[in-house]
Amino acid sequence: MKTISLILVIIFVCFTTFVAIPKLSSTATVQSEYRLITLWHVDNFASGKISKADWLKKVATLFEKRNKGVLINIVNLTQSQAIELLDQGKTFDLVCFSQGIGERLLPLLTPYEGRVLSTENFTEGGVVNGFQYALPYLSGGYCFFVRQSALQNAVNFPQNALNLATTKKVGKNVVTLDSLHFGTQESTLTEVALALVCGKAERQNFDQYQTYVDFVRGKFVCLLSTQRDLWRLSQRIESGKLEKLYMQVAPFTDLVQYVGIASGTKFFHLAQEFACFLQTDEVQQTLTSAGLFSVVGRNDYTDEWYKEMQNQLNVAKTTSVFLSLEQISALKEASFLGKDTLLGLLA
Repeated sequence: MKTISLILVIIFVCFTTFVAIPKLSSTATVQSEYRLITLWHVDNFASGKISKADWLKKVATLFEKRNKGVLINIVNLTQSQAIELLDQGKTFDLVCFSQGIGERLLPLLTPYEGRVLSTENFTEGGVVNGFQYALPYLSGGYCFFVRQSALQNAVNFPQNALNLATTKKVGKNVVTLDSLHFGTQESTLTEVALALVCGKAERQNFDQYQTYVDFVRGKFVCLLSTQRDLWRLSQRIESGKLEKLYMQVAPFTDLVQYVGIASGTKFFHLAQEFACFLQTDEVQQTLTSAGLFSVVGRNDYTDEWYKEMQNQLNVAKTTSVFLSLEQISALKEASFLGKDTLLGLLA
């Protein structure tokens, strides 16, 4: 009886082992085919019609469909959140970023080795010592707005944007309207855009959204802003909630988003393929749906304002995405001294 029981136990163990092996093998096979790419999306400047993160997610989903077994995990971060993660020793495979955090990221990146389709002004912003450490894939820009009723014509606008202060009667009182307001941020260079157009910049410390609100309410004459307010203002005009405006684009932008590849990634070639994908015509032409701008020299807009902005950005002056905060601060200070001093630093 004991012999029969022992034989039954042996048969049971062999059978369960035989059944379990294919299951483990199948799981291991699935894991080996599964490639998870961690992409940090560090956001530091205003979007357009939709967020840059939402647009990037759509592009990543398309890439996943084209590459079976690939999943791109997008982690949306502010610059301060990204720095905190870096301080904790966290890592990524790809990182999308703009000016302000580039100096901190540079030691963690490996040069991009694929084809480059962007125009030279944008491409050079990601080059260090002859190597392409970051690849541009979208841009924003700066633009000046003024009510047409505030000017007899726009011949000298926006060069005269700092000299249009006026007065307005409000009830029984006469109030003074400042000439121009703009929003400021530590790591973006609105002041440089202003100085290159008007000869020098003014020191201001306004919130970007509040300047938009105050401009709509008629609290000052001119607004210097970005593609975000280009969208907001165009929608107000279209709906009849705002009178017509003159708009001019600044010949400078530092609002450029780049993608970099981590030196420690296990998926270098796949990461590089995704970076290259971001510059393809297929992807670049979708930027119009987001109210953002191409970096490869194309112009897919039909709207007059957007078309003009894309044309100007195709040849705009830009800066390195790897500027330190000290270098950014020096450019701001130079903009207050005047255009000639500023150009010396931008050269």
